[in-house]
Amino acid sequence: MKEFGFLAPGKVIFGAGTTKRISEVLTEGDGVILLLTDKGIEGTGLAADVAGLIEASGHRVFTFADVPAEPYLEDVDRVYTALTGSKVVQIVALGGGSVMDTAKLLSIQFSTGESVNSLRENPPSRRGVPMVMIPTTAGTGSESTPNSIIALKKEQTKTAVISPWFLPDAVILDPENTRSLPAKLTAAGGLDTLCHLMECYVSAKRNPHSDMMAERGMELAFSSLTRAFHHGDDMEARGNMLLASYYGGACIASSGTMAIHGMSYPLGGKFRVPHGVSNAILLEPVFRYISSSIEDLLPRIADCAGLGINGGGKVMDLLKSMVQELGIPSTMSVFGVAEADLNYMVESAYGNRRLMDNTPMDLSKEDIRRIYMEVL
Repeated sequence: MKEFGFLAPGKVIFGAGTTKRISEVLTEGDGVILLLTDKGIEGTGLAADVAGLIEASGHRVFTFADVPAEPYLEDVDRVYTALTGSKVVQIVALGGGSVMDTAKLLSIQFSTGESVNSLRENPPSRRGVPMVMIPTTAGTGSESTPNSIIALKKEQTKTAVISPWFLPDAVILDPENTRSLPAKLTAAGGLDTLCHLMECYVSAKRNPHSDMMAERGMELAFSSLTRAFHHGDDMEARGNMLLASYYGGACIASSGTMAIHGMSYPLGGKFRVPHGVSNAILLEPVFRYISSSIEDLLPRIADCAGLGINGGGKVMDLLKSMVQELGIPSTMSVFGVAEADLNYMVESAYGNRRLMDNTPMDLSKEDIRRIYMEVL
């Protein structure tokens, strides 16, 4: 039997309207609860509603809504510096992946005072400030991963800081918080989720636990993503996608992504392509390129996608049509990527051995270049 392990948040609450149960997961202490969010969420009024719920439960709350999208390492340090002196006893992260990943790093920084660069070199070895995560997108699954993804300005790519102490103490999965998510973000986040599920299902680290999560997650995502995209008020579809996103993160916690993410990081780091979009552009081309190495898994993927156990040969066409239907660009050039950039991108992607070594096919630099050329 292959050895494997998995990590999970301390408590998970799922259901429409469950944000109102936040008092059940708040920490007692002589200090403030930091409500960490971004300007977009603040503008919807949701942050004010959650702050009101925290205050109504008898806690002091301070809202910080300046977390940038796809933050650089320096951005996280700036947030920490801005909050230095606040006696934070708990963080409530309300937002998407950028907010949740920032919360993970801040949790440790509030306990140790370390810089993010220090945490990159020496991942945390002990628990930080307790965290509650309330995702407002169905995409990154950050609420169930031990990973914090940050962009590196000098290196023009992204990296992951990984620690079991990044798993939150509690997660609230409330589909109502995704009801007003714009179709564009629904598409990018949902395809990011599908990447997580499919990559973990074929990765070198796949195991019985990740397979179970991936199979159920794929069933939910394939059946619900386009519904959520076209009908944002379809709360069954929204709930299914929120669960699929959580399952995708759970897969990452015990298995891991592969070449799609490895090749996506340079696009996000240098060209600031939104993470879900860069993954979506690469989803079908990478899977088609490595299809000969996953022939035994394609029938089950097809079955999860509603194509039947004999539909393995139709999976790639389905992925391509989904990406098109959801309005994702088919080329990198719309983001300013030119052929002259390929040498940098190939070297950067190939050098990400954590992800490339998890790919079921050994991809050479020339293989990576061919895939990039296909979507240039």
